Parts: sequence; structure tokens; C-alpha cells
Amino acid sequence: MEKEIKGLTFKEVYSETRKSRYGFSSQLLYFALLTLISLILAYVLPYSLIVTVPLVIVPAYFAFTSMNAIKGKKNSQNVTFFRMYRNYFSTIFFGGYRLLIGLLKAFLTYMISNFVIILVYDFTIFTKSEEFKAFMKIVEESTDTAALNEAMTNFTNSVLNNPEIQKWMYLSAAISSVLAAIIFIHHIFKHSVKMKRNLFVPNAIPARQFHLVDKKVRKEHRKFLWSSYIRTSWFIQVLILLAGAGGIVGSFFLLKEFNPEQAVVISLFLMILVMLPFMNYMSKLQEMLFVVLLPSYETTFATMALEFLTKYKEKIGLEEEEVKKIEDLLNASKQESKNEPDKDKEDNDSEVK
Repeated sequence: MEKEIKGLTFKEVYSETRKSRYGFSSQLLYFALLTLISLILAYVLPYSLIVTVPLVIVPAYFAFTSMNAIKGKKNSQNVTFFRMYRNYFSTIFFGGYRLLIGLLKAFLTYMISNFVIILVYDFTIFTKSEEFKAFMKIVEESTDTAALNEAMTNFTNSVLNNPEIQKWMYLSAAISSVLAAIIFIHHIFKHSVKMKRNLFVPNAIPARQFHLVDKKVRKEHRKFLWSSYIRTSWFIQVLILLAGAGGIVGSFFLLKEFNPEQAVVISLFLMILVMLPFMNYMSKLQEMLFVVLLPSYETTFATMALEFLTKYKEKIGLEEEEVKKIEDLLNASKQESKNEPDKDKEDNDSEVK
């Protein structure tokens, strides 16, 4: 295992962000517009987010962070936001954020939090409901399956027809959805670091195939990543949580008819608004994390590629001479990454700035 790296600090990231002078750039403007338009559409058609998140919001976020990363880099003058937007769907980048895994995490968060909230309701709000008391009495006393099913059906119908209970159930769904959204956002941020590799390194690797390398590097440098993430962005996480909670509470008390879908969209809108002033800062943090981890990425990639080649060289039908050339190339790359981490860091710092 490699020696643990010292975590980044707020002062370091803030200083580098100021030096980069991103400002309210065109890429940030495009990201903000596309995201806010998607949320406005979602207020009217909530399930439109199923389409706009993977096809509009995430590609726009990728284009924004990529444009920030290549600012000032050689041959970057003709690269535009919408060109990077299209590049997201190429094999080099598509799949890097692992959206399906992020969606699964969000779904599990929703189910668990919704269960916990309703469990709390059982001991607080629902105990005041006569329908709930009658239902629980039948559950405790009856052993007849048909009677239990009938009781469940009657209670469900009473909930659906009881505006007060319905409002609390909607509140539970809204809170769970916002928590799921926060987990999904964290998932995207987590996988944003490795997406910088194909912007900086000439020998690009399809993002899907690079996942195992990233997973191993993250495991080896978990302490560095968590300490850097917490020390440099804890206040942003708090603001996101407060904005999400504010959207739910405000919707619960201010909307004439509380609608969980609209409440979630309002919360997402507020979360994006509080995040916008810090988007350049978060983008720079991801770049700096990548620069620090680049030697580890390349060493790990070379090691894993050599292991694969040694194990499967006969099955894939490579000639011994070809295998030797590939092994020499990978060993050279691995050795260079080990011997010159400081040089790699300086070179990439100059590219990022």
C-alpha cells in the first residue's frame, strides 16, 4: 500500500480557485440554465426528471467541470461547452458517473428513510387517528388472514380519503425523496474525480473500464479522500441539507395542497441555487484531488493491466513478442509514476491552472 497522502485544506482549494479566476463563466451559465429549466419543467411534469437528469443535467455538469479543467490548456481554445456536452455520450466518458448505481443508492435511501419516518408516525401522529387505532386493534387481536386483508384495505382507503393523514404521508415521501436526491448528488461528486483522467492523460481509457482502477485507488486512499472532502466542503453539504429541508418545510406550510413531487422539485431548485456560488470551488477541488491521485491511478492501472495480461495472454491469442512489448510499456509507465510523482503533480498543476 502506498504511503497515505496528506488531505487538502479549505485554504488550499480556495486559493487555487481564486487563482483560476473562473467567475460566472459561460460554462457555469449554461449549466445553470439547463438545470433550472429542467427543474421548472419538472414542477409541471415531475417525472420528466427521469429523462432530464441523465440526458440534460448530468451531461451539462460534465461539460461545465470539463471546461473548467481544460481552461488555459494547450489546444483548448476551440473546445466549447456543447462540444464537451456531446463528448459525454462518447465511449471515453459515458458511464463514468455510474448513474444506475447512483439511482439504486437513491432508491434504497428512499425506502429506508420512508420506512423510518412512517415508523415514527406510528408512535406519534397515527396514534391520534381513530382509523389507525381500529386497524391496530384488529392486527393485534385477529388471526384471520381475510379479516386482516380487509382491515388493511379499509385503513388504506381511510388514509387516502383523510386529508390530514394523507398530508403526513406525502411529507414522508417528500423528505425521503430529498434525502435520496442528496445521496445521488454525493454519488455524482464522488465519481467526478476520475472523469478528469481522459482530459489530462493522452492514452484515454473508456470510463466504464477505468472503474476498477478508480475503486482500488479510492480504497487505498480512503482517508485522504474523506479528510479532504469533509475539511473542504462540509459547509456546502450543510447548505444543501438546509436548502432541501427548507423546500420541504416551506411547501408543507405554504402550498394550498401539499404535493410531494412539487415539494421535491422546490427543494431541488433551492439546493441548486445554494450550490451555484460554490460550483467553481467544487470543480477545483475535484481537479486537485485528481492531480494528487494521478500517480496512483497510473501505477494501479499498469499493475492491473499486467496482472490481466499475465493471466489471459494465452486466451486472447497474443504473440510472445507482442506480450513483451506491452509488458515493457506498462512496466515503464508504472516505474515512471512511482519515481516521478512530484514532477507529475507539478506538470498537471500547470495544466489545471
